[in-house]
Amino acid sequence: MIGQAVDVNTLRVLASTRQVRDAVAGRDADDRSRWTLGIIRVGGPSARLIPVRSKRQSVKTWASLDTLVKFAEDCGLDGMHIEP
Repeated sequence: MIGQAVDVNTLRVLASTRQVRDAVAGRDADDRSRWTLGIIRVGGPSARLIPVRSKRQSVKTWASLDTLVKFAEDCGLDGMHIEP
């Protein structure tokens, strides 16, 4: 994933103010059994994929796609694309 990471609280604010154009779930590059989430903010054609981070991790990961989807729904994201 490309771009500076956004924390979970900022993600919630961005989602609630409709500033997230797209969300993408994908496999973690280091551990293919884990999932990551990236967002693309509303902006011009040069918008980049920004990974979601937590307080302890530079890139937040989830053990299953189900938990990632639940997290995204709780944050207010309407939908996402899933990369295998």
